[in-house]
Amino acid sequence: MFTSKRIRKLFIMAIIFFLAILLFLFLSYRIQTTNYDIETGKIHSPLRIALITDLHSCKYGENEKPILELIDAEQPDIVLLGGDIYDDDLPIEIAADFIQAVSQKYPSFYVSGNHEYWSSQMDFIKEVTTKAGATVLEGNCLQLKKSNDTINICGIDDPTYIGLDSLKVQLESTMKFLDKGKYNILLAHRPELVDIYAEYGFDLVTAGHAHGGQWRLPFFLEDGLYAPDQGFFPKYTGGIHQKKETVMIVSRGLAKESTRLPRIFNRPEIVFINLL
Repeated sequence: MFTSKRIRKLFIMAIIFFLAILLFLFLSYRIQTTNYDIETGKIHSPLRIALITDLHSCKYGENEKPILELIDAEQPDIVLLGGDIYDDDLPIEIAADFIQAVSQKYPSFYVSGNHEYWSSQMDFIKEVTTKAGATVLEGNCLQLKKSNDTINICGIDDPTYIGLDSLKVQLESTMKFLDKGKYNILLAHRPELVDIYAEYGFDLVTAGHAHGGQWRLPFFLEDGLYAPDQGFFPKYTGGIHQKKETVMIVSRGLAKESTRLPRIFNRPEIVFINLL
């Protein structure tokens, strides 16, 4: 039989447990910034890159201020927007406003993700992105000049509906821009296709899509439990990977309220890449 004293004790324990869960979720959704240094003999002046993926039109404060402040603190030379910046359910305007804000300060480059295709508004999203000030890459490249260096920045669409054959056509179309003597970057969305990307000889590939494997456990599930198109116990959910002469860096992304399952030991991430 429960006494009033025991009921109060259980009630207090329930409150403490509830507050602990709230604290855990709060800490789990603080944005983490991760830096990678890549040395190359193909450039003479350092280049700093911010990689943003999988925002999914999620809200991070008013006008995405926390994200913008973290980017400003690092002062990148360029910003790469690696797909699923928009979502198929959440408002387009949230992502568009963020792209406009970041593009006003930094040259920004965008490629599509699967959720943008799922929205059935891909053409409109590309139009909105261009109007917001970012360069849309879809099987083409842009030459970025800094000091005496020329860096080729290429990008491909997500293969959700266009398929792998069309994806390879886009990759082939970038070849006329590439120069083995210059540094060549490929902005893509899906990391599991790294074996295909490596065939084309890019120096650096950036990707997202995997959401860090959603549930990560230190020492046990460091690559996460599950990732789209990789299944359980995925390999490419974050971090840096080497394939032949190609380095691939994967961001865990910024998806938050757009996903049904919470992130566990898998904080949202902004990646900064320093080419040295």
